[in-house]
Amino acid sequence: MTHRDRSEYKTDSSVMAVCKPVTIPGMTGHVRRNTHQNGLLTSDVLSKETIDGCRSIKMKSESAYMEQKAPSYEHLTDDDHQLVLQSLGISSADLIAGTRPTLVNTGNGFVVVGIRDAGVIQGLEPDFELIEKLSDALDLVGFYVFSFDGVENGRDA
Repeated sequence: MTHRDRSEYKTDSSVMAVCKPVTIPGMTGHVRRNTHQNGLLTSDVLSKETIDGCRSIKMKSESAYMEQKAPSYEHLTDDDHQLVLQSLGISSADLIAGTRPTLVNTGNGFVVVGIRDAGVIQGLEPDFELIEKLSDALDLVGFYVFSFDGVENGRDA
């Protein structure tokens, strides 16, 4: 039997499909309390109902691994591309060569922005009002701004 739970995740202005930093620790604690102490949960497969459907959660020992939707990728319009750059206070020259900010969605929308080096990231001067307007217009939860500086074997982030 699969245990199913339902939650909603809310920000000040919207409801998010899923919030893994909240779901996984909460589900892990729930399983620890009920499986190990009370024997109430007998399956290693759980289900979490979100506003965009059910997500499978697999338990291994006391760790939880939650399924996510396969990502979808969408190119931004030229106008939105320029607004993203403006909102971060950068230019196209600051991006990883050959890339553009991209809308990625795995249940929640994010704009992913690859920056050529960590120095540019440290110097960002975000326009939070413009980021908020873009987030509303594109139905975003936020931006992921990253650089490959410091990436090496054996290191994920």
